[in-house]
Amino acid sequence: LLSYAWPASVIVLAELAGFVRSAPVLQIADGEMLPSLPALLAGAALEEGPPIWIDYSIAPSSIPIYSVAQLLNDGIPAGAFTDKNVLVGASAVELRDTLATPVYGLLPGTLVQALATETLMQDRALTYSAPLWIYGLALALCVLLFLASYRRSTPVQMSTTVLMMGLLELFATWLQARFAVILVTAPVHLALVITGAGFIAMTLYRSRILLARSGIESRDLRQILRQVVTDNFDAVLVCDSNGNVIFKSRALQTVFGDYVLPEDGQKLHARDILPASLVDEMLLLASELTDPDIRDPKPLRKTRMIEGSENPRHIEYVITPSQLGVESAAESRHRSLSRHLLDNAFVSLVARDVTADLLHLEEVERNARFDRLTGAMNRAWLIETLD
Repeated sequence: LLSYAWPASVIVLAELAGFVRSAPVLQIADGEMLPSLPALLAGAALEEGPPIWIDYSIAPSSIPIYSVAQLLNDGIPAGAFTDKNVLVGASAVELRDTLATPVYGLLPGTLVQALATETLMQDRALTYSAPLWIYGLALALCVLLFLASYRRSTPVQMSTTVLMMGLLELFATWLQARFAVILVTAPVHLALVITGAGFIAMTLYRSRILLARSGIESRDLRQILRQVVTDNFDAVLVCDSNGNVIFKSRALQTVFGDYVLPEDGQKLHARDILPASLVDEMLLLASELTDPDIRDPKPLRKTRMIEGSENPRHIEYVITPSQLGVESAAESRHRSLSRHLLDNAFVSLVARDVTADLLHLEEVERNARFDRLTGAMNRAWLIETLD
C-alpha cells in the first residue's frame, strides 16, 4: 500500500474551549513536511500559511456515509463511489475518534476531515475580518445608536440596543454565508452594550435630577403653604376620616383655648382640641365622602357659642369635606399597604372668634333703637314698636 499511498496528516487544531475549528495545511512529521488530508484531497496549494478554518455551515448530512455492513451486503448503490474521494474511518463512539465541533457537537474525526475538504473544494475557507473593520463597524453602530436613542425613554433605548445587536448578528450570518468571512461580533456587542448602558445611566441620572428638583419644589411649596396656614389669623384644623389630626394652625389654641397634648406614640385626635359636638359634625361630613348616595357633600357653615372659663365666646366656622384626586389601581394598592400614607378622604375646619364682632353689632343695633344718654326708645323705634 505504501507504494501507492501519499502520506497525509489528520492533525486538527482545537481552541481553548476544546472545539475543533481549523486544520493546518502542512504538518512536520519525522523531519518531513506532510500535507494535511483536506489540503491533499482538495488539491490545495501546499504552502505554509494560515490554517484552514472549517466552514460548519456545510451540513454533515450533505456528505454520503456508508457503513461496512452495507458494503459487505451489497447495500451500496452502483456508482456511489464513481469519481469520488472516499474516506475510510471509524465512527463508533467506543473508538474515541470523535471531535467536539462548535455547531454539531461531537462528530467522527473522518467527518470533520470531510467537512474541511468540502470547505476547500467549495472555496469556503473562512477568513476573519480585519480588526480595522470591526472597530469601524463598532464606531458606526455606536454613533447610530446615539442618534436613535438621544433624549428617548429608557425602554426605547433598551429596545434600540437589542435591535441593533440582533441586526448585527444577522449581518454577520449573511457575511459568513455569502463571502465566507467571519465577523467577530463580541467587541461590537460590547461597545453597543456600553453605549446603551451609558444612555440608560444618563437618562436615569437626568430623571433623578428632575425628580430631586421636583421634590425640592414640592417641599418648598408645602413649607410655604404650611407657613401661610400656620400664620393665618383664622384657626385651621385638618383631620382624616377618623378624626386624627393631620395639621393644625397656631391660631387654633387662641380660638378654642388650651388643649392637652397626647402621650408619646399616640396621635392627636380632634376631640382633644374641639368640642365633641363640633367633632361629630366633622366626622359626619367625612363619612358622606364614602356614601354612594351623596355625590358632592356641601360645606357646613355655622356660628356657635362656646362656654369658656371666663365669658362665652361666639365661634364662626366652616367645615369642608375633601377627597384627593382619582388614583390608579397601583396607587390605591400602595396606599392600602403602607402605614405611613394618609387616608384619601379628609375634612378641614376653618374657624374664627366673632365675639367682638357680634358685640359691636349688638351695640350698633342698640344705638340705633335707644338713646345713648337716657337709654329710652328713640322716636323711630317707639313708632315701630307701637305699630
